[in-house]
Amino acid sequence: MVSAPHIFGAVLVAGATLGGVATLVGCGGPPAGNGAEKAGPAAVTRESIAALRGVRTVHLVGGPTEASGSAGSAGTSAVSTRPGGYDLRMSRTASVGTIAEFGRPVSIVITAAGVFLHGDRTFTTAVTNTRTAAVIGTRWIRVPTGQAAQFAPFTLAGVTSHANFDGLAGATVARIRLDGQPTVMVSGTDGSRLYVAGTGPPYPLRSVTAGGKVTSVFSDFNQPLSVTTPAGAYDLGTGR
Repeated sequence: MVSAPHIFGAVLVAGATLGGVATLVGCGGPPAGNGAEKAGPAAVTRESIAALRGVRTVHLVGGPTEASGSAGSAGTSAVSTRPGGYDLRMSRTASVGTIAEFGRPVSIVITAAGVFLHGDRTFTTAVTNTRTAAVIGTRWIRVPTGQAAQFAPFTLAGVTSHANFDGLAGATVARIRLDGQPTVMVSGTDGSRLYVAGTGPPYPLRSVTAGGKVTSVFSDFNQPLSVTTPAGAYDLGTGR
């Protein structure tokens, strides 16, 4: 049976699970450009998610945090695309990139024609059996229609629909620089953080889950994206 990686559900929050009430850091920090730093944690989070819902495409990279940089000016937390990670370019209903299944990197394509996965023989055998894997060979796999909905979170519509405002009591808002750019940071009492663009649209730039365990980086907003359905895929639903 094919299933969406559990780790993804924990991070598709665009800053949800930030623990806190509006506590503004008054002065100092980088110059503000869009006024996001004047809002409380809930408002910053809400506006960031709204901005993300308004984009056509986005690039999302994330995974277990390998090293944490300063929460202030440098913002150098590294993210992993090794097992447990993801690297996806997505539109509202389509996506292309790499995720992790059974601890292995797997290519994924989502189009109107369905959800398609491509991995090595170990992966193919894990989601089918030795005999079927031999038949599939190096072809892509089309996920059965009944299981395709599990992969909805891998689209932009799925990312934003999983966003929420839970656990904001006690959070703080500060103005910082992330990679040299004016940024608004919402910090939760549980170690979670949301970094929002301080100029222009308040796009989410980075989110970190509780305890700093998983980091996601958002970039390339509204860039052209073309996703093509893989040809000759083996349909697990029909067996051919």
